[in-house]
Amino acid sequence: MKFYPEHETIWGYKKRLEFLLKQIQSRYGETLVNILDVGCGNGSMISLPLAEQGYTVTGIDLDKHSIQKAQEERKKQIPSKMRPFLWQKQKTFWAISMMW
Repeated sequence: MKFYPEHETIWGYKKRLEFLLKQIQSRYGETLVNILDVGCGNGSMISLPLAEQGYTVTGIDLDKHSIQKAQEERKKQIPSKMRPFLWQKQKTFWAISMMW
């Protein structure tokens, strides 16, 4: 799994992401579930790493600029063949992340 440099901060984002993945995988196995990331910010901590693993992630945040940055980063870092499946509105979510 790819981790961004930000994951290695004192806030423990890498540990949070690993914890979240462990919880999802213990419940759903290898199934790539739909995930809602509440307060996703620019997506670099949870949303983008999960999307890189193949999960369908919908990120929401009150800050319009954070969402715009997340969309820009997604286009740069995730292969174009995957983009149509990521960050789309889902009616049902199997997991919800709300980390800060």
